[in-house]
Amino acid sequence: MTEGTEPVEGARPPRSREAKRRSVDLHIYGELRRGIEAGTLPPGTKLPTERTLATRHGVSRKLVRIALTRLREDGLIERRVGSGTFVSALAGLHTVSSATEPPPISPLDAIEARRVLEVGAIELVAARATDEDFTRIQSWLEQLAASDDASAFRALMFALNLDLIRATRNPLLVAMYEMLVAARAKAGWDRLAYLVERPEQRAQSVALCREFLDLLHRGDVRKAANQRYRALSAMIQTIMTFPEEA
Repeated sequence: MTEGTEPVEGARPPRSREAKRRSVDLHIYGELRRGIEAGTLPPGTKLPTERTLATRHGVSRKLVRIALTRLREDGLIERRVGSGTFVSALAGLHTVSSATEPPPISPLDAIEARRVLEVGAIELVAARATDEDFTRIQSWLEQLAASDDASAFRALMFALNLDLIRATRNPLLVAMYEMLVAARAKAGWDRLAYLVERPEQRAQSVALCREFLDLLHRGDVRKAANQRYRALSAMIQTIMTFPEEA
């Protein structure tokens, strides 16, 4: 301030460089998050590179990296080595309110709950799912078949199963399954990594899922329920046999 110059009443002091930096990375973070939550950046969408985002916003790649790190910590995006950055298959499922904070669970808890919910919902899915529902679920299956990343594979499987539950048109069942997914994420996805870490394990899982969806689409509720029950029971048996792996 020069001599004789009076401060203007109510004027804001100039922002620090740190405040400006923070504003920029929050802007990038907010813009991407809004796109993800609004569905304009649906799950599986490949995001622009750091360089492209930096050029678009006129900022350094460091600021873009900070924003992307926050989105990854929120569970909204995932980095795939050699492929890029993608919107997570479970984007939006990590915003569980404090009133419904998921409980701490074990891998065995998760699979047991899945068996109850997924097998129990089959009759409603068969009765209420539309062709559009099956088309969307089939799309998840094809992404599963093409995935060569174990972490992405697990997330895609939960996304497929969540859409199956949504096809019941029962909001309470959907909320219960979303709670299961949030609890599973909180417990750590990698605790069941050994179940699908090898390509042949993932191929077998895709084959079982394809068979199940075919039975469900044909309306064969009994066979679909039996197949799903056996598949999840086999997972429970594996976890109980090799608890140190979980």
